[in-house]
Amino acid sequence: MSGMETIGGVTEARSRLVPAAKGSQNLYNLG
Repeated sequence: MSGMETIGGVTEARSRLVPAAKGSQNLYNLG
């Protein structure tokens, strides 16, 4: 696996995790 593929995978995972983290944080604030 090349470095660029690793960086791409990390970026993709982060782009999926960030909205989920913000969503859970919003639910926590509303609760």
